[in-house]
Amino acid sequence: MDKRSVMKKIGWISMLLSKRLDRMCAGRDLSGPEGRTLHFIMTVDKDIFQKDIEFDSHLKPSTVSEILKNMERKGLIRRESVPYDARLKKIVATEKVAGLREVVLSDMDKLDDELTEGITDEEIRIFDEVCHKLIDNLMRLEAEGKEEKNG
Repeated sequence: MDKRSVMKKIGWISMLLSKRLDRMCAGRDLSGPEGRTLHFIMTVDKDIFQKDIEFDSHLKPSTVSEILKNMERKGLIRRESVPYDARLKKIVATEKVAGLREVVLSDMDKLDDELTEGITDEEIRIFDEVCHKLIDNLMRLEAEGKEEKNG
C-alpha cells in the first residue's frame, strides 16, 4: 500500500462522514456539527463549557462559538452562569431538546453501526491502534512546530 494514500483516505472518510451527518440532521433542522454537539451535551454527565466542546470536537474556538450561537438562536441550548466563576457559562440543553434526545442518540448509534458494518472487532482494534499512532505523530509534529515558532 502506498503510504501517501493515508492522508487522502482520512480526508475522504472525513468528508463522507460530514456529509452523512449533515443529511441525517437536516430533517431535524440541525447541521451535522450541531447534531454532534447535541449528542455530546446529552451524553456527558457534568457541566459542559465551550472548551469541553472544542476539545471533544477538535474544532477551533471560533467555529464552536458559531455553532453554539446558532444552537442558541434555534432555542436548543442556553448559557448559564456558574456560582464559582462569573466568567464561565455552562452550556445547557433546553426543554426543546428533550424531544430530540432519543432521535439524536439513536441516529448516532445507527451511524456508528453503519460505519462499522462488515468490520470485525479485531479490525476495529487495529484501526484504533493505527489512529492513535497517527494522532501521536501529528501531535508531536504540532508541538515541534510550536517550539520552532517560539524558539
